[in-house]
This record gives sequence, C-alpha cells and structure tokens, in this order.
Amino acid sequence: MGFLTWRTRPGERTVYYRMADEAWAVVVRRQIAGIAAFLDITSHGLDLVGADTDRAARICQAHAAFEWMAKAFENAPPLKEER
Repeated sequence: MGFLTWRTRPGERTVYYRMADEAWAVVVRRQIAGIAAFLDITSHGLDLVGADTDRAARICQAHAAFEWMAKAFENAPPLKEER
C-alpha cells in the first residue's frame, strides 16, 4: 500500500522497515480518489436504472453517502506538508 519502505544490510538477513515519507497523506489522497470513483459509479448506476425506480433505492443511499463524503473532503483544510 505504500506505507513502508524496507532495506537490508549487506551480509545480513534482517529486514529493516521504515514508514515511508508522507505515508498518511498518500493514503488519504487514495481514499479521496476512491470516494470520487464510487460517486461516479453510483451516478452511472442511477443513469442506467433511473433515479425514480424501486431498484434505485440502494444506489441512491450509496450515492448520497459518497456525495456527503466528497463534500466533506472538499471543504476540509489542505493536508499540511511534512517538514
């Protein structure tokens, strides 16, 4: 997932792990991109089945949830750059 980097030392079997620089920022950005992708998917789903049909109820619920999350991230303060 990109959280960790690892290295070994010549002649040793030990693997040393380190949290990658900006790991949390990378994860958060990926999550935001995933929410945007699901918002697009639910949007296309509603276009396919029609927003006013019985089949659309679950899609509408999911769409509303992803829309809410997207707006929350849109209004969130920017991530601070690490020093």
